[in-house]
Amino acid sequence: MFKRGTQTAEYWGPAFRFSEEDVAHLYELLLEKEKPCSTDELVLALIDFRCRQEEALIREKLSQGALYQPKEDYEIGQQLVFPAFDFALGTVVDKRPGHNPEHGEFNVISVQFEGQPQPREFAAALKTPHKLNLDGAEVLLKPKGLLSPAELRDKMAGDLGQRLTAYLESLPDESFVRSDGKWLLRDMLAEVNIGHLNIAEALIEVEGRPLPPERLLEELELPDEIPLDVLLFSLNHALAHDERFDDVGMAGEHLWYLRRLEPEAALVVPEPLRYEPLPHDRSLLGAELMRLEWELGDEWSDEVVETPAAAPAVTLVLTYPHRQAGTLPLSFRTRRFFPPGEVGRSMVTMIDGRWGERFSAWVVYEGRYVVGFEDWFKQHKIPVGAYIVLERGQEPGEVVVDIRPRRMRREWGR
Repeated sequence: MFKRGTQTAEYWGPAFRFSEEDVAHLYELLLEKEKPCSTDELVLALIDFRCRQEEALIREKLSQGALYQPKEDYEIGQQLVFPAFDFALGTVVDKRPGHNPEHGEFNVISVQFEGQPQPREFAAALKTPHKLNLDGAEVLLKPKGLLSPAELRDKMAGDLGQRLTAYLESLPDESFVRSDGKWLLRDMLAEVNIGHLNIAEALIEVEGRPLPPERLLEELELPDEIPLDVLLFSLNHALAHDERFDDVGMAGEHLWYLRRLEPEAALVVPEPLRYEPLPHDRSLLGAELMRLEWELGDEWSDEVVETPAAAPAVTLVLTYPHRQAGTLPLSFRTRRFFPPGEVGRSMVTMIDGRWGERFSAWVVYEGRYVVGFEDWFKQHKIPVGAYIVLERGQEPGEVVVDIRPRRMRREWGR
C-alpha cells in the first residue's frame, strides 16, 4: 500500500534538504505573525507546509488520469496513475486476455511510462481481491492513521530543529535573526542605535546591578507602535552583539550587566583552574580509584553520577586551586544548586550562612566554576581542605554557603 513520503522518518532524516520555497514560507509566516517565533514553531510550520505540498501534488497527479486498480478494466490509449510508483503517469499501449488458475479470467494491459524504453504489464479486470484495489482516490488523500504535523514533529523529525537553525543562520542575506532560541526577520527589528546602547550602559552603571530589558526599555523611548515582543527581541539582540554588555540572567530570563563591572575571573579562567584533558582509558580504573574520584568531586569528572536535584544541601572539600582562585567548583555535586546553563555566565546571590550577609557570585559554565568567594574565604579564614556546605535559598537565584567546623587535631611530641 502506498505511504506518503512525509509520513516516514526517512523523509525527515539526514537526506532532507531545505528549499527556497521553505524559506519563503517561513518568511511569510513571521511577517504574518508579527512577533518572534521559536525554532519549534518554525519546524511545525515547515512540516505542515511540506505535508500540504505533498497532498496538492497528489491531487494534481490524480487529475491527470484514472487511478490504476487491478479490479478495473482499461482501454488502449487511456492514461493511468500508479500510486505504488510515486504516482507515475503511464499510457495503455496494448491489451490482451490473461488466464491464471488462481485468478481466473482477466486482462493484461501494457503501460508505457515516460522515460522508460519498454512498457510494463499489469493485470486488469481482476475478479479476485488485490491489495492495490481502493475505494477511491479519496483514500489516498485522507488515509487512515495519517499523522498530524505536530505528531510528525514529535515522532519523525529527529534533529530537524537543529538542522533548520544551522540552515537559516547560513543564509547569505542573513534575513533571519535568532535570539534566545527565537526567530525574527532582520527587516522587522526595531532600530536600536549606539545612542540607545549608551543610555543602557549608563543606566546599569547608575543602578549598580543587572537590569532586565523591560527596565531598559523604559528609558530608551523606542516607537510605541512596535509590538513589545519585537522591541524586547530587538533590544536583546543589540545588547548581545555589543561587547560592553553581558547577559547574566538565569532560567531563560535576561539580565544585562556590564562586563567591566564583573570580576576578571568571571571573564578569564584563572590560571589554577585551567584544565587540559589528557587521554586515558577509564576501564583501567579500579573500584578504589573510582571511589576516590567520587570523593574528590572534581568539576571535570563527567562520568560520575550527579547529585539528585531534590538534595537540600551538599558538602564539598575546598581544594587548593579553588582556594587560590576564590572560586567553588561547578561539579556533579554542586551544579544542581546553581542556574542551569552551558555557555556564558549567570549572576547569583550568595548568603553567608553564619553572618547572613549577601554577596554576588558568577556561575561560569564553560570553566565549570563559580567565582566571587575570595573575600568570603578571607573573612572566615577558610583554609584548604575545609568542608563547604551549600544549601538552596528561599528565593530563586539564592544559595546559602557555610563552612562545616572541623575538630582541630594537634600533634604532640616530646
